Amino acid sequence: MLDGGERARDILKQVLTFSRKSKVDRKAQILHELVLEALMLEQASLPTNITLKQDVELSHSLVECDKTQIHQIVPNLCNNAKHAMEATYGILTVSLHQIQVYLNSDDSTSYLQELKVHDTGHGIDRSDLDMMFDRFFTPKEFG
Repeated sequence: MLDGGERARDILKQVLTFSRKSKVDRKAQILHELVLEALMLEQASLPTNITLKQDVELSHSLVECDKTQIHQIVPNLCNNAKHAMEATYGILTVSLHQIQVYLNSDDSTSYLQELKVHDTGHGIDRSDLDMMFDRFFTPKEFG
């Protein structure tokens, strides 16, 4: 019952954040735990023609993020992939790894967490690429 109440609270928080009526609550979190939690819920909703593969590095590096937003991002990316593969068999792969990057010109090294979602679906039409990061863009037809 407590878990259900916490999920309801988190869903309400997502709605308020999306409508910009709530402040984002960033805290230092272990990202792989949040991703695995979201994937566990996502696995249960996948159709049988889609296989979920997880390649999640168990890094205890802390990432400053909002737990609710991570629980929103992972399912949204998986749902997009699911829709791209729903007519056929497909493989949905989610990976999380720590990567080393050079963010500054002084050659200092930074470590980031890289989350990738890959599917074997049809992909995005070239004509839609310029709009894919627009907030309310969707390639789906109305209705």
